[in-house]
Amino acid sequence: MKHGLSLKSRIILVFSLISITLVGLSARLGYVTVKHIYLRQLKDQVNLLSKVLAEQLDIRFLDYVEPEVDNLAATYYRKSLKSLAGKMQFSKAFIFDSSLTILVGDTALASVSGLYLNQRDIYRLKPNQTGLSSPFKSSDGHWYLWAYYRISNQYYLGLQEAANQLSYMDELAHIFAGIGLIALIVVVLAGWFLARTLTKPIDRMVAFSEQIGQGQFRARPPHNIKGELTILRDSLLHMRDALLQRDEEKEHILAQIAHEIRNPLGGIELLAGLVREDVEPGSKQDAYIQKILKEVQGLKSQLNAYLNYSRPAVPHIREVSVRDIVQEVKNSYFGLLERKNIRLGTEIKTDTVLFDRQHLKQVISNLVANSIEAIGRDGHITVGTFRNGYSTYLTLSDDGPGIGEQDPEKIFEPFYTGKPEGTGLGLAICNKLCRENNARISVKNNEEKGCTFTVEIG
Repeated sequence: MKHGLSLKSRIILVFSLISITLVGLSARLGYVTVKHIYLRQLKDQVNLLSKVLAEQLDIRFLDYVEPEVDNLAATYYRKSLKSLAGKMQFSKAFIFDSSLTILVGDTALASVSGLYLNQRDIYRLKPNQTGLSSPFKSSDGHWYLWAYYRISNQYYLGLQEAANQLSYMDELAHIFAGIGLIALIVVVLAGWFLARTLTKPIDRMVAFSEQIGQGQFRARPPHNIKGELTILRDSLLHMRDALLQRDEEKEHILAQIAHEIRNPLGGIELLAGLVREDVEPGSKQDAYIQKILKEVQGLKSQLNAYLNYSRPAVPHIREVSVRDIVQEVKNSYFGLLERKNIRLGTEIKTDTVLFDRQHLKQVISNLVANSIEAIGRDGHITVGTFRNGYSTYLTLSDDGPGIGEQDPEKIFEPFYTGKPEGTGLGLAICNKLCRENNARISVKNNEEKGCTFTVEIG
């Protein structure tokens, strides 16, 4: 089942998208603003200097200047432009006419000056007015700006101003990009930290609710829960206490019923025994009485199982040796194992586990008894332990017929059994004892034959 992105992933993703948007917009806005301020200052400067330079030119001889003709007028304007451009730090200066033909200056500028690209703006200029082109990057890799000043109706002054700061603007763009990247990393880390801060207590609450769902009513609630999550924690505690009370009431009622039934059964057993003393052995009446006694014994066994299940199982958890407990269980079933030719072996990699000793012995004993009954004759039972991460796993495998087609989890429910004479409480008791010791029991069929019970501890 697909659950989509986790809360932590969504928080980090949202923070990243917001940071990318804000940092990108801030970097772009900063770059555009700085560039706009610089260009406005540069244009004001060029506009002022072009007017000053034009006012210092004597325009009376412009009519004598012809393209590619080196006369006295051309020489005068060439020297004047060179001197004034040097003083005012223009990179290039030239004079052109209304046909956009360069009269004085570098004729090579005709192809690069941008006169034809800006002719509409040039023709719109009035005398003593300045027009500016957009910044452009030349073949030498530097930024420049053209200024056009209309000297008269027929003649114009052209100036090329270096816009070196625009190169720094390019570097500034990279700086903004670097700042944006650093800011993105910082925001992602901050988002991860915030997501972890928010989701960590939620994860603990989820784990606590799962323990309650598994019947571990004595599980400790998560600590250091603050804010609105305390409401959820208190609700879970209330639900846990209600479930625990209901479970205890159910077990109490079961114990009461078992006691109420066991007392008259004891009387029936006693009376049947007394009657049998007056009956001839081997007679039909003796067979009837034996059948009565057998049924009574079966009912008493079932009642004892009910009482064991309903009896409170408060654990005293400490380190216990699995190897010692398995040996005790093996000794208890020694005769039955020998009679059925069943071998009980061990593969213990982690000997000690945190469990109530008597509870663990009862769990292993019930599982071994269940396997012996399932195998019948000539089989193997193996008890093993291993550690994985923070948990220790106890396994019991056999080579019997395995679990049937029913849901494997149902076999741990009270009174569920597939055996004609079973009470359905052996595995239910195992499940209850595991829950009380903060453990979880499960079962699955082996690939070849038999099944494996697994108790996850910790």
